[in-house]
Amino acid sequence: MTLDLIRYRNANIIIGYRKKEKQGYYSYSKDLFWWSQNELNGEIYDEYSGIKDKNNRELFTNDIIELSRSKDEKEEFIIKVDETNLYYIESIESNKSYQLFAGDLCLFNKTDIQFIGFNY
Repeated sequence: MTLDLIRYRNANIIIGYRKKEKQGYYSYSKDLFWWSQNELNGEIYDEYSGIKDKNNRELFTNDIIELSRSKDEKEEFIIKVDETNLYYIESIESNKSYQLFAGDLCLFNKTDIQFIGFNY
């Protein structure tokens, strides 16, 4: 899965976002709402993973999320992408990792996912 939305940040400070328009040019935004051609840059860039959390927040690579499997069972993961552009989550506490998608279908319910912070 290839997505054309990038988040720029410096450590844990979000600078803004870049998306590729259908016409081939890039637009930039500080808030994912207002877009312009005024270029933004940051030290770190993260790719949009294609999923949102339970608060409808877009999730990007290097985001730390909490995944709730049941009311009492929660675990923290980092969103990653491999060299073939497959998105997966990797446990912070253990050696486990899981693919995020089967084809275009997300394997996790967004109501079970919550953004926690950034991995930097």
